[in-house]
Amino acid sequence: MKEDLKNGFKIAFVYVGLVIGAGFASGQEIMRYFVKYNTRNLSGVAAATLMFICVAFLILKRTYKYNIKSFDEYIRAVAGRAAPIVRALVTLFMFAGFFTMLSGCGTLMSELFNIGRSRGIWLMAAASFIALAAGNRGIVALNTVLVPVIILGMSYLCVASVTLWSVPAFSLAAADNYMTAAFRYVSYNTITAGAVLVPLRPYISKRSAKAGAFLGGGILGVLIFLVWFALKTNFASAVGELPLFTLSGFGGGAFEKFYAAILLLAMYTTAAANGFGILAQTNAKDNRERILYSLLFCLAAILPAYIEFSSLVEHLYGFFGWAGLAWMLMIIASEFFENKI
Repeated sequence: MKEDLKNGFKIAFVYVGLVIGAGFASGQEIMRYFVKYNTRNLSGVAAATLMFICVAFLILKRTYKYNIKSFDEYIRAVAGRAAPIVRALVTLFMFAGFFTMLSGCGTLMSELFNIGRSRGIWLMAAASFIALAAGNRGIVALNTVLVPVIILGMSYLCVASVTLWSVPAFSLAAADNYMTAAFRYVSYNTITAGAVLVPLRPYISKRSAKAGAFLGGGILGVLIFLVWFALKTNFASAVGELPLFTLSGFGGGAFEKFYAAILLLAMYTTAAANGFGILAQTNAKDNRERILYSLLFCLAAILPAYIEFSSLVEHLYGFFGWAGLAWMLMIIASEFFENKI
């Protein structure tokens, strides 16, 4: 029981680390998919939370029940004849997610530390290589240590921006399609969930699957609410590519730098999770092969990382939001053909 709960936390942190990237931790995604459409009630936030829990649980449940050991095997079980298309979509998205995090690191370090954007990109690529070369245990250890720090940092900023700092308030009118936006948001954030969660099979049991899904989805839901509330309360001041980072400036220069570090950690965990999802499909025979694949993968992502971060989030992620909806519905629909654990 104790071991199951411990593994549940590990699974949850990997799941949260996958979702909380630069777009989430900077507030840009929450502004685009939640604040923009609804500032009057929590319908969109509640729907997103339930979907995050549901998708994670269904993936973990099938992995445990049939002792699935690879994402390729999982795709075949869920997508059937559409498996090659889904595999290509997911792999492309993971690669896009990886170089988007590299791009975000370059942008942040350039704006805050006056370091050349290229150096920021190469630095994140090097840090990601270290995590990926360590394999399965490396990704679990990385998220177990860093994700709680990210959660605490984001939570403090959101609460402080509403209760401690004098920031002008402004409220938007609610729009009609906030539920559609919530579905799109979860769909593109869970496109790669299977690729990252299935390889965690050694940590998955009946109890840890439930614990990991509910803890991970619940944490994401609470964070979405906190960011949503902070941004809609301080809408007039939450400007720029990184609205939460803008708000952190009201806490003083020291806190602004601290939150910049939180953003970098969020980019790092998501970059590592996406890279892990792709490299897990290579079935490296030994450490030397895994290190080689990790190096080649990180080098391949550097060139596309030079595309502007805001452009990547707006256009690339927008496309995958709709494309990922079909995959999410496949995962949910497959439950109707399964017995309960």
